[in-house]
Amino acid sequence: MITARFVIGVSGEAQRLREVMLIREYSIRSMEAFAKNML
Repeated sequence: MITARFVIGVSGEAQRLREVMLIREYSIRSMEAFAKNML
């Protein structure tokens, strides 16, 4: 039986995961830009 609390927890977790993915992608791109500037 799925409770409302479970659904809210899953959607909140998905939102957090999306934010983490965006931050990771941004940091990877900035690291690549930094590497290109070093070369």
